[in-house]
Amino acid sequence: YVGAGYNVNEAAEGHYFIINGFKVGVVATSRAEKFYLTPTADFNRAGVMGTYNSRYFLSAIEMAEEQCDIVIVYVHWGTEYSTKLEEEQINMSREYINAGADAVIGGHPHCLQGMEFYKNAPIAYSLGNFWFNDKTLDSCVLTLEIDDELNIKVLLTPLIQENCETRLLTK
Repeated sequence: YVGAGYNVNEAAEGHYFIINGFKVGVVATSRAEKFYLTPTADFNRAGVMGTYNSRYFLSAIEMAEEQCDIVIVYVHWGTEYSTKLEEEQINMSREYINAGADAVIGGHPHCLQGMEFYKNAPIAYSLGNFWFNDKTLDSCVLTLEIDDELNIKVLLTPLIQENCETRLLTK
């Protein structure tokens, strides 16, 4: 798991992988709930790595960046079933990249919310659902290909979720 823990220090810890000789770090945070239903970790409280005040999470990104060749941020954010981005999503994703993230991947709205590149780093605001319910929704799988020079190439595979099943979108 990543992005949660028995306290804020544990919630800030990344998860690390060695892939083809490169160290890849993943850190995660949440800004999805308007009424704070999920507890945010604090120094003496378990919970998720919250990003309503991003100071601790920006430090987590910086720590991961010092240890890794590539840092991927996953963030749980946005308004459910809305394709409209919140201003905070745009601003925060850029803060994350400025802090050392090489890619920002979002989820929570249950629908696609678009992508952009900032300083050559991909930002996918929401990938939609892979499988969640019986609604009919467009979705995708995002693949990051990283070459020997640590350049990131983004590949999207279009999907559709329909009748409690997710399949490749072919037409």
